This record gives sequence, C-alpha cells and structure tokens, in this order.
Amino acid sequence: MKSRIKLPEKSLIIGYMISDDNIENLKTIASLSGSEIKFTGMESAADKVGYLAGFSGFEKNDAVVENPPSDEVLILSGFNNKSMDRLLTLLRKYNTAIPLKCIVTQHNQSWELYKLIDELKKEHAQMKNNNR
Repeated sequence: MKSRIKLPEKSLIIGYMISDDNIENLKTIASLSGSEIKFTGMESAADKVGYLAGFSGFEKNDAVVENPPSDEVLILSGFNNKSMDRLLTLLRKYNTAIPLKCIVTQHNQSWELYKLIDELKKEHAQMKNNNR
C-alpha cells in the first residue's frame, strides 16, 4: 500500500528565489487559484521540504548551505489534478515562466530544499535534451 500525504484544506505555493517580476503575478495567481503563497530564499536552502510545506514533524534547520541554488522554483503542496490544471493555466495566462516546479510528495518531503532543487535541475536538463 502506498502511503500518501494528506492534502491540506488549502493548497500552498512555495516560491523560492522568485524574481520581483514574478512576485506580483504569483500573488494574483495564488488568489485566483484559492491557494496560499509563501516566498523564501537562500536562507531556507537547508530546510526540509516538509518544513517549508508546514507539515508536522519537521523543524527549521539553521544550517548554512554553501553556494545555495539561485534558481527560481515553485514547490506545490495540496494540489489535486483539477487545481493543478487551473494553476498551470493561470501561470501561462500571466506569462509566469518558472521552469523548475514540483509537487511535495511522500518521497521528497524529507529532502533538504537545495538537494531537491539540484534534482529538479538535472531532470529539467534531461527533459530538454530528450526533446531535441
């Protein structure tokens, strides 16, 4: 039996290293999609994804990551298929292109954010190479 993450009452968009150009769009998109939004930066690179998503059992990590990622990333929690489709439509409508995106899963909730971002960058590069 697969273990699942219980979806929270309200979906959450976590924006890491979001540019000023995209912050207002993401606030609008969050409002229109009925989601909460939270922005964070390099100071959170060592935190577990579950902590950033507000899951119980995770605590703030005060470790400092040398050379933390500077890429814009969206981490999504509590989205079902319908709400995910709506969010992606809104991102396109508001011309908010953030290539690195993921959903919080049972598997990645215990990863440090910087490790998750490194994995997302590898996957993104591989997808780009496969589409050539």
